[in-house]
Amino acid sequence: MYTQVITVKNKGLYPRNLNYFTDSLMDTNIIFPLSWEHVYLQPDEIFEFKVVIAPNENSLYNAIRHIFIESEHPI
Repeated sequence: MYTQVITVKNKGLYPRNLNYFTDSLMDTNIIFPLSWEHVYLQPDEIFEFKVVIAPNENSLYNAIRHIFIESEHPI
Protein backbone atom coordinates (compact mmCIF):
# COMPACT_ATOMS: atom_id res chain seq x y z
CA MET A 1 0.00 0.00 0.00
CA TYR A 2 1.22 3.47 -0.88
CA THR A 3 -0.04 6.71 0.70
CA GLN A 4 0.68 10.26 -0.45
CA VAL A 5 -0.60 13.61 0.84
CA ILE A 6 -1.08 16.20 -1.89
CA THR A 7 -1.27 19.92 -1.10
CA VAL A 8 -2.95 22.38 -3.47
CA LYS A 9 -2.92 26.17 -3.06
CA ASN A 10 -4.94 28.64 -5.10
CA LYS A 11 -2.54 31.46 -5.97
CA GLY A 12 -5.04 33.09 -8.32
CA LEU A 13 -7.34 36.05 -7.76
CA TYR A 14 -10.59 34.06 -8.10
CA PRO A 15 -12.02 30.85 -6.67
CA ARG A 16 -11.14 27.71 -8.62
CA ASN A 17 -13.30 24.68 -9.23
CA LEU A 18 -11.25 21.56 -8.47
CA ASN A 19 -11.85 18.21 -10.13
CA TYR A 20 -9.98 15.05 -9.17
CA PHE A 21 -9.87 11.77 -10.98
CA THR A 22 -7.62 8.79 -11.53
CA ASP A 23 -6.92 6.23 -14.22
CA SER A 24 -6.89 3.37 -11.70
CA LEU A 25 -10.28 3.32 -9.98
CA MET A 26 -9.84 -0.24 -8.71
CA ASP A 27 -6.63 0.57 -6.79
CA THR A 28 -6.83 4.24 -5.88
CA ASN A 29 -8.83 5.95 -3.16
CA ILE A 30 -8.81 9.73 -2.81
CA ILE A 31 -9.63 10.79 0.77
CA PHE A 32 -10.87 14.31 1.38
CA PRO A 33 -10.84 16.03 4.80
CA LEU A 34 -14.12 15.99 6.72
CA SER A 35 -14.17 19.79 6.71
CA TRP A 36 -14.15 19.95 2.89
CA GLU A 37 -17.73 20.82 2.01
CA HIS A 38 -17.33 22.71 -1.25
CA VAL A 39 -15.61 22.21 -4.57
CA TYR A 40 -14.25 25.74 -4.95
CA LEU A 41 -10.83 26.62 -3.60
CA GLN A 42 -10.79 30.28 -2.51
CA PRO A 43 -7.82 32.59 -3.25
CA ASP A 44 -4.82 31.79 -1.00
CA GLU A 45 -6.67 28.78 0.45
CA ILE A 46 -4.62 25.62 0.96
CA PHE A 47 -6.21 22.21 0.56
CA GLU A 48 -4.67 18.86 1.48
CA PHE A 49 -6.03 15.46 0.54
CA LYS A 50 -4.70 11.94 0.83
CA VAL A 51 -4.28 9.43 -1.98
CA VAL A 52 -4.13 5.76 -1.01
CA ILE A 53 -3.07 3.20 -3.61
CA ALA A 54 -3.65 -0.41 -2.59
CA PRO A 55 -3.17 -2.90 -5.45
CA ASN A 56 -5.63 -5.76 -5.38
CA GLU A 57 -5.21 -9.31 -6.61
CA ASN A 58 -6.38 -8.41 -10.14
CA SER A 59 -4.01 -5.48 -10.67
CA LEU A 60 -0.31 -5.18 -11.29
CA TYR A 61 1.75 -4.07 -8.31
CA ASN A 62 4.24 -2.15 -10.43
CA ALA A 63 1.75 -0.49 -12.80
CA ILE A 64 1.98 3.27 -13.18
CA ARG A 65 -1.04 5.08 -11.75
CA HIS A 66 -2.02 8.69 -12.31
CA ILE A 67 -3.97 11.21 -10.24
CA PHE A 68 -5.31 14.12 -12.27
CA ILE A 69 -6.12 17.46 -10.63
CA GLU A 70 -7.96 19.91 -12.82
CA SER A 71 -8.47 23.52 -11.80
CA GLU A 72 -10.87 25.71 -13.72
CA HIS A 73 -12.10 29.25 -13.33
CA PRO A 74 -15.85 29.45 -12.66
CA ILE A 75 -17.91 30.82 -15.49
